Parts: sequence; C-alpha cells; structure tokens
Amino acid sequence: YELDGFELAFGPVGSTMKACLPSLMDAEQAYFANLDQVAAYQSGGIQMALLDADGEFLLEFDLAPEATVVGSWVAQGINNGTGGVESNEFTPMVTAMFDADGQLSGVDGCNNYFTSYETEGESITIAPEIATTMMACDEPLTELSQQYFAALNAADTWSVDASGSLELRDADGALQVRYLPAE
Repeated sequence: YELDGFELAFGPVGSTMKACLPSLMDAEQAYFANLDQVAAYQSGGIQMALLDADGEFLLEFDLAPEATVVGSWVAQGINNGTGGVESNEFTPMVTAMFDADGQLSGVDGCNNYFTSYETEGESITIAPEIATTMMACDEPLTELSQQYFAALNAADTWSVDASGSLELRDADGALQVRYLPAE
C-alpha cells in the first residue's frame, strides 16, 4: 500500500487459492474489488473507513480488542509431555477461567482446580501449587489432568492468535496448551 496523509492506495492483492464456500468466495472478491477502489481513509479512533475517490464509504473496520488471557477458555490441545500436543474426546472437558485479579480456576477433566497466575507483557507465570477437588477419576482423565498441570507449570508466554485462540508456550516456544474461547 501507499500512504500519503489520508490518501491511501493498495497495490495488487494476492491470496491463497483455497476453495471455500461460494458465498465466502463472493465476499472475498467483493472485498478485493473494494480494496482496488480505495483512495483515502478516515479514522475515528476505534473505527476506520476506507473511501473511494468521491469520498464514498467502501469498507469499515472496528479496532480489534486488546488481546488478554482474562476470560473463560476450553482446551483444544494439551502437551502430552513427550513432545506433542494432543487432542481427544476428553480435551474439551478441560477449562480455564483467568480472572482479572490473577486467579485461575477451571476443570481439569474431572476435578475443579484453583491457582493463581501473573502476566507481564507476553510473559505468564502460573503458580505451581494447584489445589483440586478430590473426586476419583478414570485413568484417561487422571492422565489428562497430570499432563494439563505439567503444561500449565511449563507455560512461560501467552498469546491470542487471529482466530481468538489462547496459546500458552514454554520458554523454548513449544506449545503447552491451546484454548478456544468458551461459548
């Protein structure tokens, strides 16, 4: 793109050649056609509009919310401790609720758990002392719980990707837990 003050122009747009539903492909083509007509932009702080040469609105965007760990999450994948991240029918039973006061709670697949956490920028420290209820669980859930707690203790960084998924990684960048936002 080229930007000069509030004047804006996009160069040729490239994309992958992935086949999608016809409605999505139509929306993509309309989006690219609008980008080709952009001549200027307007911004009101939390919104931005792309305008054509006559000042007509082509596209509007809202500012994305700031990424945060705070919220309710459902596990999508958990590091198995042997170098891989696994997902099975039990994985979505693992939940996490990071509250704004530094408390982490959820379900480990069978039992409720409670601990604390701290973040500083993209760094995260989860307290190694994790309290749980003491329900007896079948072996797959006991193993899942142990893997999950080890993954939490190994977590060193956090990030939220473009899809809204929360990832916890260790100091070497290995994925420990991937969560989806709880519905």
